[in-house]
Amino acid sequence: VLERLPSLRALRFQYMSKAAGIDKDFMVVANAHSSRLSALVIKHMFGLSGTSVDKLGAFPNLKYLVLDQDSSGPRAVTFIKKVPSVESLELHRSSMSDADLEAVAKALPNLKCVHVKSAGRMTGPGIANAFKNHPSLKVIWPHSVSVPSISGVASVSAASDPLWTCRDWRMSDGIPVSVSAD
Repeated sequence: VLERLPSLRALRFQYMSKAAGIDKDFMVVANAHSSRLSALVIKHMFGLSGTSVDKLGAFPNLKYLVLDQDSSGPRAVTFIKKVPSVESLELHRSSMSDADLEAVAKALPNLKCVHVKSAGRMTGPGIANAFKNHPSLKVIWPHSVSVPSISGVASVSAASDPLWTCRDWRMSDGIPVSVSAD
């Protein structure tokens, strides 16, 4: 059914599990919309182990990308390198290493906002190092890890606005503010 939707621009997979008869290859259906999608969300797959995120192709118009759990781990780097148009990236419960995150930062020259929630392998200094000379980054939202300041990049704290996301943001007097809740 998804493959036959000609005007699909945003695709959101959430709360899918093996109990519902879903396996990790479900996300590959997104490839049928690769030329049209501007937003792709693969989040909260708590009952599903493994990922096929590395089987996703190039999405030339993708601006907003959210990956979670296994899909935000090291195998995601292969996919992220195919989507340099991404401007807003959220990595939830990511098992990427500092080196993986550095490869992500280099692959996304248009990135303006990044949310990083580490599952333990990323370090605050490693995150800062990955993005310290990024050409377009304006906002970083570290979650569950303390990141040193990055010159020219605003930082958002979950405590300051728990509904803030990278999906829709703007700057107000140099401070990132949410324009919609997720």
